[in-house]
Amino acid sequence: AGKLGRGGRRLIRLRDTFFEKGAQGAPALREWLREEGNREFAEWTEKYPGHVLAPVARFYGGRGLILTSRFAEGRRWLRSILEARDGTSLRDDALFWEGYAFQQERRPTDAARSFGVLLRDYSWSASASKIRGKFEPAGPEPEPPDQPAVRGDL
Repeated sequence: AGKLGRGGRRLIRLRDTFFEKGAQGAPALREWLREEGNREFAEWTEKYPGHVLAPVARFYGGRGLILTSRFAEGRRWLRSILEARDGTSLRDDALFWEGYAFQQERRPTDAARSFGVLLRDYSWSASASKIRGKFEPAGPEPEPPDQPAVRGDL
């Protein structure tokens, strides 16, 4: 954590508190998130937007928002991870929590879409193992419209 600076040390303490409160049970975690955790993750991401650990903060912040029933806001935080080009290893977990948020909102089609992408793109992950057999993997990812089609005769 030394090379990650003050921001890194602060985030690691926040993450550790998240785990400690979670180990005490869901009510303790939700109370901490409502009273201070969600605010602290938001302050951290505002203060250190380009930090190497910013995706980690966005993940735990988004998850915290979802766990306190702030589903749309939490999904926006997770979506920033899914749309980033930084190659973060948190995409599978972000997809799981996005799907979970949709389930909590009783939006089964949207949940199935998130879980389907998780099963298609991260079938090997622990997050995918939690939903395997309950949802179908998504079909092939469509080619971006600005990419020319590959022709066999070129």
